[in-house]
Amino acid sequence: VEYEGGGVRVTSERGEVLQADCLVLAVPLPILRDGDIKFSPPLPDAKQEATSVIRTGNAIKVVVKVKRKFWPDDAWDVVCSDSFIPELWLTPAARVLAGEALKEYYWVGFVSGERADRLRALPQAEVARKMLLQLDAIFGSTSDPHPASEACTGSLVADWGKDPYAKGAYTLPSINGLGQRSALAAPVGSKLFFVGEATQEGVNPCIQAAMDTGARAAIEVVTALHAHRSKL
Repeated sequence: VEYEGGGVRVTSERGEVLQADCLVLAVPLPILRDGDIKFSPPLPDAKQEATSVIRTGNAIKVVVKVKRKFWPDDAWDVVCSDSFIPELWLTPAARVLAGEALKEYYWVGFVSGERADRLRALPQAEVARKMLLQLDAIFGSTSDPHPASEACTGSLVADWGKDPYAKGAYTLPSINGLGQRSALAAPVGSKLFFVGEATQEGVNPCIQAAMDTGARAAIEVVTALHAHRSKL
């Protein structure tokens, strides 16, 4: 990313070149922290410091596909914080809760933070097997003790920490982090604008924060463009 002089010039790994008046960066914080994007000139020291101070945790989602229903009609989300998978939910929840008969159903397990770091050491097949056993323990009965394990027709484990374009999931409150999110969010030279949950000062690490910062950046960009054109 070259932003010295007029406008911004972005060159991809494949050599593709894009030019614009402004650039909105909506990349995960670890991508900035690790220097995966090269900036010329380098980003201000305050912004580089923010990327190193604000911590990013990991998250793992486990999805199992089952061919039959084995849960009560009103079940769609289960929180069991002391279990292997602390939260489980059905998707698509709206269709399931509406009583629609589906050919297949999906249970999603969500694990974050240090617990996700421990899970990533296990083989993915073992992670899925343990989640099915947990569902068996929740919904099994004397006549049907292993409903999830027997109904399962496939599984998928997504480890955001291993994704080279994410390198983690959500940011979290960090030591010495006071003011760092504001520094990360601050525009650079009325050309570079930064969005994403890591730039939200309310520390709301989810899609709501990402959307909020996107709206904020849109206003910043429009303001910068108007200021630039008024000088012409």
